Amino acid sequence: MAKLLSHKSGFTLVELLLVLTIVALTIFLTVSYHKRLIQPMDLETQTTLLTSKIDYYQSLAIKKKTCIISV
Repeated sequence: MAKLLSHKSGFTLVELLLVLTIVALTIFLTVSYHKRLIQPMDLETQTTLLTSKIDYYQSLAIKKKTCIISV
């Protein structure tokens, strides 16, 4: 009977908490890095879109020889 009790398999609570902490920290760092990487791209995309709209309305105004107001 004593032999069965000394042969334990599994993980201790400390080991599980350590692994969960490492996984949570890795996920947190990955998400925050991803947000910092994506945010400038979104700003660049919006700037490009605005520039293209301005160019479009400018060429339309020249073509129609009138003033065009975009809202």
